[in-house]
Amino acid sequence: MRVRGAIYHFKNFTFLDGTSSDKFIILLNTPEKNDPCLFVPVTSKQWNKPKTEGCISLHRVFFLPAGTAFFRLDSWVELYPVYEIESIDSNPNATIANQLKTAVIDEIVNCLLSCAGYDISGRHKKLLNPPLTASIQSLADKFKKFRC
Repeated sequence: MRVRGAIYHFKNFTFLDGTSSDKFIILLNTPEKNDPCLFVPVTSKQWNKPKTEGCISLHRVFFLPAGTAFFRLDSWVELYPVYEIESIDSNPNATIANQLKTAVIDEIVNCLLSCAGYDISGRHKKLLNPPLTASIQSLADKFKKFRC
């Protein structure tokens, strides 16, 4: 099941410039049946990015120090561009590696919306922040199967 905050390992992930490499990617939304999955990649290459924990809006990244989440190395969640992947569940190149804590994925999504919000389509904003009633209904449906 696709759940917001899932960390996937994607073999030969293709970037917008056409290059590809093995990459960890993070699911930003919990898509409904016909919704796309929204992902951002993670890198351990610092380049010119600072090591300030959390949101670094100037660089459009979210910094996770080594060991604070799933990642062994210092890692930067690259918030732009957001990648839309329709068939992640049936993709043989994608496997779930771990799950971020709710507070961490919430911080990442809030960072994305605050630093790159002007570049995000209304459709993506809606998928990233669904109405509260839809979220509550989704949780209710999830736990309905556990009732006697």
